[in-house]
Amino acid sequence: MGWAEFQRTMRESGGTCIEERFSAKGPVRFWWTPENVYSESPHAIIDWFTMRKGGRFVPFALWCRERYTRADGGSAIMVETWGVPQKEIYALWAECRPESQKARWIEVAPPEIMPRRAGQ
Repeated sequence: MGWAEFQRTMRESGGTCIEERFSAKGPVRFWWTPENVYSESPHAIIDWFTMRKGGRFVPFALWCRERYTRADGGSAIMVETWGVPQKEIYALWAECRPESQKARWIEVAPPEIMPRRAGQ
């Protein structure tokens, strides 16, 4: 999905942007799903900085990958952001407040960067 289509869809139809952040400096992948990830998730959702430390948040990251961002079958659509100015991305992010009933934004730590405990 191109950036212009993504912006229009988020503003008109809503859904959730899943920002899959590999580190504070990137790389970053953006995904769109029409679902409200917050209401669909059977796991607690926390900020990316805390989530990346692993522990009790690994199940959410694994669930999100399996359901939405898995390359070979996740239901979310990847958003092309090449060449999009950071200020445009930030402006859309700022519109997606937690109290929004329409468009939401979530930052997710990919499972492969999270430390795992034995048995996970």
